[in-house]
This record gives sequence, C-alpha cells and structure tokens, in this order.
Amino acid sequence: MKRAPALSFLPRRDTPPLSATGGRRDVEIISLAKSYSGPLVVRDVTFTLQHGEFLTLLGPSGSGKSTTLLMVAGFERPSRGDIRIAGRSIVDEPPQRRNFGVVFQSYALFPHMTVTENVEFPLRMRGVPPRERRARAADMLDKVGLSLFARRKPRELSGGQQQRVALARALVFDPEALLLDEPLGALDKRLRESMQIEIKSIQRRIGVSVLYVTHDQEEAMVMSDRIAVMRDGRLLQIGTPSDLYRRPATPFVATALGETNLVPCLGVEGSGPGRRVVFPDGSRGWAQHVHVPEDGAERRAMISVRPERLRCLGPDEEAENAIEGVVKDQTFVGSYVRCTIEVFGQHIIMKGAEDGLAAARPGQRVRIGWRTDDAQILYEE
Repeated sequence: MKRAPALSFLPRRDTPPLSATGGRRDVEIISLAKSYSGPLVVRDVTFTLQHGEFLTLLGPSGSGKSTTLLMVAGFERPSRGDIRIAGRSIVDEPPQRRNFGVVFQSYALFPHMTVTENVEFPLRMRGVPPRERRARAADMLDKVGLSLFARRKPRELSGGQQQRVALARALVFDPEALLLDEPLGALDKRLRESMQIEIKSIQRRIGVSVLYVTHDQEEAMVMSDRIAVMRDGRLLQIGTPSDLYRRPATPFVATALGETNLVPCLGVEGSGPGRRVVFPDGSRGWAQHVHVPEDGAERRAMISVRPERLRCLGPDEEAENAIEGVVKDQTFVGSYVRCTIEVFGQHIIMKGAEDGLAAARPGQRVRIGWRTDDAQILYEE
C-alpha cells in the first residue's frame, strides 16, 4: 500500500482545525469498512479512542490495521461507516481539518532544517508568530528530552532521536489525537524497546490520545491501555492487555498476545462459567467457559492454557487438573526453563523456574497440573 505523505495532515493557513470548535473529545469509529474495487479489506470495524487513552491496533500484515488508521487520519476514504469527534462526523473532512498528528515508520524530517525548525514547521504553516512558535517548539523539545539537540540537523541524530523529533513535530500544534503507524519498525531491538518506554512516558506527560498500529505483540502489551486485535479486516476483540491475555475470545487472539497451548477437546459438559472438558484420550479436566461463538454454530472446542500456568506435580500431589506426558526437550532461557512435553499426541510448552522443573528431564514421564481459572474453553474459528 502506498503511504500517504507524512506531513499532509498540516492545515492550510485559511482552514481552522476541527479542535478550534470544540476541544479534545473521544474519537468514535463506527462500522468502518473499506474496499479497493474488490473484497472488503476492512469490515465493519467499531471502537472508541477515549480521551487520553493509548489504544493499539494489533494484527499481522493484511489485517486492515494500517488501512483503518489511514481512514481515521483522512488519507483513505471509507467505503462505508463514520468517524466522529464529540458526536460530529468528520468522515467528509480532509486530513488538514481533522487536526491529528501523524507519524509513520519513515519520519520524513526535513534534512536541511534544524531540529527546532522541523518542530516549528506545523506552527509556521498555521501562521503562528515566530516568537510563539519558537517558545512552543522549545517546550516540546524539552518534553521529549531533546533540548540540547535543538540546533542539529536530522543527519546528526540517532534513529531514536529522529523518532522523538517526529513525535515533537506531531504534538507541537496540540492535536486532537496522535496516530502512529509502525513508528518503531525501522529501529533495532534494543532501541525499539527503549523507545516503547519513552513514547508511553511522553504520552502520559502530555495526556494526548494515541491510536497506535503494530504487528509486534510485546510492543502492544508494553505500551497500550487497550488493544484491538484485528485479522482479515475484522476487529476480533478489544480490551486491556490483561483482559485479552487472561480471557481471549478466540484461538487467534490467544496466540496474538503471548504464547499459549491449544489442547483439543472431544466435548464440553455442564453449564456455567466452569465446565468439564473431555480430552482426546477420554480423560477429563476443568476450564473456564467465557466466550461462545457469536453465530451459535457447532465448532470444535479446545482449551487455551499459558505455558507459565502449568506446573510439574509430585507423585502424590493433587491438582484441579492433571494430565500425563513425556518430556521431549528442556531449554534453559536465563530467567526461566522451557520444556516441550508430548501430551495427547501433540507438543505443549511449559515454562517455570529451574528448580521447579528439575524433574522435567527429556525422556521422563511427568504429571502436569493447572488451575481451572487458568484454562479457557475456546472454539475453532
């Protein structure tokens, strides 16, 4: 997909920004859909970016997350649906009237300008007097920790510093919200992890609403107040990182946030939140039943249980759930030990402290236990 120019959100001098008529408000995305003369690439996506919230759209390539952000920014027109601020539709407003700050993976800094001049640029385009724009640029550079680099050119900065300049430029005109599309994708792992903390810290200090796009699940977990998981143009589930991790609605959501074990079940018995499950060998266990298929169709059931929630049981130790398997592999990963165990003809993963998994040596038969609250019944998608 062709990227929109990173500076095309700047308003014309004769066009007042939307915020001039109402201040900051929640941004509502209502049944948004997009088609490029073919199948829909975004399908009836609905969510609200709350004031001051850091909301991340998470999904693989082709999930529709970037297209959704581009429609919010005004660079793509929806095939149907609405975008509202304070109840007012902006779907027909051009990008320059929406007053959103936008940062793409390519920061698009002006190479011939100093850091201060780059940050001042949106204010200059708005006709802000020189003295005021210098003061506002200096204040924003202080907030992003770049005051000492004000006179440098972009080529004299590191990748992380350039990223902060792009953020300062997108924030200096007091936008309704900040829209970030894979802004850390070009950075190495260590710098990317550092910038995750910095961006979140800047967002908290300034209080701006952020709509963030990434395919990196760890990045989403670290930075977000809420995460919206997307796949094939649809929004599958939205919630806090803890909610999605502990109570995923589908197998895809379970694997989109961290590692999990998906163990097939022959059946689900009983009613209520805690239900009996029948495993492939006929043995039984317990798991939480929170989400059911929306269409009511019969689907193959499975349980999702995170590797760190499994533990080795002693010979006489009881547990709410217990199954037996053979250890195939054990790997020391520093802060924990990772074991691969064959159960019901498939491999499951268990993680834990080294002393807690001392008995889980390759070739040995072990009993594995977990709490009912730590297992979720999910249905094949």
